[in-house]
Amino acid sequence: MPSALDAENRPVMFIGMDVRPFEQAVTEDLQHNIVMITIVFLVGLAGIISLFWSRKVIRSHRLLQDTRAFAAETIASLPMGIIIVDKRRHIRYMNDTACSLLGINISAVTDKTADEVLPEEIWHLHKIADAHGKGLEKEIVVNSENSGPTPISMMVTNIFDQAGEFLGFLFILKDLSQIRALELKIRRKERLAALGTLASGIAHEVRNPLSSIKGYAGFFGSLFEAGSDNRKAAQLMVEEIDRVDRVISELLEFARPADLQLRPTPPELLIKNSLRIIRHEAQSAGIRVKEKIDVRLPELHLDPDRFSQVLLNLYINAIQSMKHGGDLTVDVSMKRDAVLFAVSDTGEGISPEDQPAVFNPYYTTKKKGTGLGLAIVHKIVEGHNGAIWLESAPGKGTTFFVSIPLKKQQRKVP
Repeated sequence: MPSALDAENRPVMFIGMDVRPFEQAVTEDLQHNIVMITIVFLVGLAGIISLFWSRKVIRSHRLLQDTRAFAAETIASLPMGIIIVDKRRHIRYMNDTACSLLGINISAVTDKTADEVLPEEIWHLHKIADAHGKGLEKEIVVNSENSGPTPISMMVTNIFDQAGEFLGFLFILKDLSQIRALELKIRRKERLAALGTLASGIAHEVRNPLSSIKGYAGFFGSLFEAGSDNRKAAQLMVEEIDRVDRVISELLEFARPADLQLRPTPPELLIKNSLRIIRHEAQSAGIRVKEKIDVRLPELHLDPDRFSQVLLNLYINAIQSMKHGGDLTVDVSMKRDAVLFAVSDTGEGISPEDQPAVFNPYYTTKKKGTGLGLAIVHKIVEGHNGAIWLESAPGKGTTFFVSIPLKKQQRKVP
């Protein structure tokens, strides 16, 4: 058994080992982990940033699409025509208003140059704008198959980018038809007001001596035997004085303002009562009277007496135009927010040259007409805030249209 002494005398071996490589390996491993963590962090951060920017780009793209759609819809629905032509003279854009004004089908614009599509009176203006280097505005009249001659205000200007490079032309067209019609209406009212004031004064001055002349003509006629030439001459004087007196009465009626006594009135009642007055005269002339009345008609706020005057005047004109018989048709129907009266005949018709002047005072094609009947009709219709117009073809007949709105009817006839 080994003793304690033997244990103490046992040899001991000491082994030394360099740990610096181990420490270096640990350090490198730690550095590698730090680098990897940093890379992973940066990659994650980049991913987050990329995701953020991608969402922002998507939102921006959607916003751009919405803005483009909004701009396109806005331009398309503008009440003026827009045409864009590039520097190679190809039409890049034309909205619906421009197509309607010019009577152009949008499908006809594809792969065609502007000088092939646009009317000459529009396209040649780009040369002037190009020569001056600035916008040009001009009023022109364009003829289209859809609407005929149409007054248009047109502006053409050059288009440049931010670097100043020429890109093309911008045409802006505005329909002036309503403006010109309103100006014509205003001038007509001013002219009629001045004429009415003058006529009123003259009529009163003429009517007084006419009464005396008529009395003397009747007295002189009574001095001669019945059937004698002198008696016939005196009677003719009386008849002519009566005719002049009727003209003066119409003149005074046309000249003075009238208060319309508006009240709810069934349109069918006006038609039936007014036709009853002229039916015998029409039948005597070999004229068939027809009526077409919509049963859904609402009551209108009318002056029954004055509006009956409108209808009777139109009936009488129709009867007088049918010298060899024919058809007198009265059609009453609803048209949106108005009631439309249409009085048609199958008579001689009115020539295109005469149609624009039929509502002017003292314009008549009849030998014994005063030319005031339709002028008075026009005035009464305007007093009801209505509109009157005609369609006619020589040899085929005429139709007068009277449109009376359901609202905004006035009491004063100016």
